[in-house]
Amino acid sequence: MYLWSIRNVIEAIVLKALNGYTTEVDLASFVSQLDLSPLLPIILKDYENDFHFRYDPIAMTRAVIFKMLKGLKSFEDLHEYLIKHSKIAVSLGFKDKIPSRRTFSYFYNERLSTDARRFI
Repeated sequence: MYLWSIRNVIEAIVLKALNGYTTEVDLASFVSQLDLSPLLPIILKDYENDFHFRYDPIAMTRAVIFKMLKGLKSFEDLHEYLIKHSKIAVSLGFKDKIPSRRTFSYFYNERLSTDARRFI
């Protein structure tokens, strides 16, 4: 899949998520509304179908997007923020446990496909 088509998918997802919002959107609720399921094949394209993630890759991707939009400088900052704001962690898709800083970093640097990392 070409990078321009990935951007088209992301733009469509963002526009769909913004539909109906007329006031300032809470960042966490905005990111939690993103339907990233069309991106799953792009996110996981370097892995076999039977590869198992400990955490939901959609929740992990939402957390990475949240980190960047929130302006958090590191995955350690993201981890600490989600620990302090457990409702936001749940809204991003982490129901039982919040990944560690190392898990976020490993997911971003090693598990996300090159195309997904470039786009995000």
